[in-house]
Amino acid sequence: MLPNSTDSNGKKTGMVPRFFLILTAALLLLGAWVLWSGMKKELAAAQATATLTPSSLPTETAHPPTPTATFTLTVPAPVDGPTGASEPQYPRGLIVLSLSDGYYRHLFAYHPSDLQFTRLTDHPWDDIQPAVSPDGTRLAYASRRNGYWDIYIFDFVTGQSTRVTDTPAYDGNPAWAPDGQWLAYESYQAGNLDIFIQSLADLSQPALLLTTDPAADTDPDWSPSGNLLAFTSLRSGESEIWTAALDQPGNRFQNRSQNPESADRDPAWSPDGQQLAWNTLIYGLPNIVVAAAVENGEEPHTLGAGSYPLWDPAGSQILAQLDLAGGVSFAGYNSENGQVTLPPQPLPAAIHGADWQSANFAASLQSYLSADSSGPRKIMTEIQASQPTDASTGRSGLFPLTGINAPYPYLSDQADESFFALRQEIARVSGWDVLANLQNAYLPVTEPSLPGAGDDWLVTGLGIAINPLPYQAGWMTVQREDLGGEVYWRLYIRARYQDGSQGEPITAPVWNLDARSSGDPNTYEQGGATDAAPAGYWIDFTELAARFNWQRLAAYPNWRTYYAAARFNQFAYSVDQGWDQAMQQLYPVELVHRPTQIPTLTSFPTNTPLPLNALTATAQATPWQGLPLNPEPRPTWTPVPGETFP
Repeated sequence: MLPNSTDSNGKKTGMVPRFFLILTAALLLLGAWVLWSGMKKELAAAQATATLTPSSLPTETAHPPTPTATFTLTVPAPVDGPTGASEPQYPRGLIVLSLSDGYYRHLFAYHPSDLQFTRLTDHPWDDIQPAVSPDGTRLAYASRRNGYWDIYIFDFVTGQSTRVTDTPAYDGNPAWAPDGQWLAYESYQAGNLDIFIQSLADLSQPALLLTTDPAADTDPDWSPSGNLLAFTSLRSGESEIWTAALDQPGNRFQNRSQNPESADRDPAWSPDGQQLAWNTLIYGLPNIVVAAAVENGEEPHTLGAGSYPLWDPAGSQILAQLDLAGGVSFAGYNSENGQVTLPPQPLPAAIHGADWQSANFAASLQSYLSADSSGPRKIMTEIQASQPTDASTGRSGLFPLTGINAPYPYLSDQADESFFALRQEIARVSGWDVLANLQNAYLPVTEPSLPGAGDDWLVTGLGIAINPLPYQAGWMTVQREDLGGEVYWRLYIRARYQDGSQGEPITAPVWNLDARSSGDPNTYEQGGATDAAPAGYWIDFTELAARFNWQRLAAYPNWRTYYAAARFNQFAYSVDQGWDQAMQQLYPVELVHRPTQIPTLTSFPTNTPLPLNALTATAQATPWQGLPLNPEPRPTWTPVPGETFP
């Protein structure tokens, strides 16, 4: 403490300054205490807020997602009903699937009883083969948005898409690991389809090659336990279901189906991982079978007809795709006893992959459901078709096909616009003008029919026969499909540019019609033989033509011995109307239904019989007829031993 001082008058001067110093110090301490109390309250509030806020999800990639795009171009529909802890709007989950949509293939949401087909994507490119993450917050799919097939992941939380693969080669059929940190997919590398595994924690790391067999390996599906990966493989010479034990470096691959007598494809694990379903051919028809996840000596049990099994989230039923001559349908079976749970329901368009996940996924997807529930677009609604008819007869005429090489380059006025639109589209996607040269278009009724032919659609003006020479040159191939007791063909066109920008690889075996000429009696009697899928990129012409209302035709019964009767290259426009009706739109009914003349026997004059009362009986002697033709045998004497006869 400093000593007190006095001024010139003898008064003490140290008391006043000391008082002000003490007061100032007290005020400073009080302010510091108040400031510290406020900071302490703010810190406690911040800690409480951080505890209540859910932690952010792990990032999918260390770098920003590229490219960033909105998931749908349509306006999201408002969500009806209460939110929060209320019951979910779709308790049985939702199906996300890819359907043919106009000129492209887009993603839709659907449930057989809860939701109509609702659009998710609407871009000028293809989106196929969707797969939902185990937690229901992300969606992986194959897309051609950059001109090549790559794998993308859409995050429902952030609303952004991340490109997983970036190669010119085809990448498709993604499958999630149970922890959501890995993604398996098929890729067409070095002329072969193999399965790769990509880490999602660091996309800068290269994908791991799982299969190295020279045969094709496709359709991966990850087991819920995480240690097994099921896939389709041709490594045994037949299409079989194989599993890869990811935790066993040695003896990793096992043949699970072990069915060399039939083709097995498209494995699908049950939600609990205890069962494995796939489709197999039984008497030439695809059927869904279910087996134990691990071989236990029991035979798989058959559920019913169909392919591409799709488990419901509860694991109690399986949806199957039914390929019919007129289109595709969904059918449901009880996974235990095969009882039908969903009668066949026709789909509005061809399907290109689907996944069914629980209510958690439906809740994530709900805000992205668009107001458009009209389903896929139909190309023919966008084509202005003029169908002039003769006012006096009400029948259609024939329209000349300018620039088309054919014996008779004409088609009915009902089909010419659709034909030219199909020609333009197949040329765009394949790179060459497939329909410029036709084996036949319209055929006059005066032309002879094929041996054993029935109703020939070429004479109606509504049929075409594609030039089969590209098939002989390896630019076309077919797959045999037995539907409804008849044989149909799926026609593929080879893409001109084999750099991955056009078409997709064929994953299933094809049918070789030329094998009947190999000299093998068995292949001749069968009309050919199955072959491995050809290399390269191909376009499914049958599916594309169906978008323009051109349907394939069934083979004639004698197709096995008569090449032209296979009709793999023939298509008819809108065959639902029937051949008789199509003929009457071009010809008079008298020509279509001509009565068959049955000649009658010519009458000859006969003698008129006398009445019975005019006849009189005349007694006549019966002449001797002689002995009967077979008189009774007379006994003969048995000679005594030693007796001689003269």
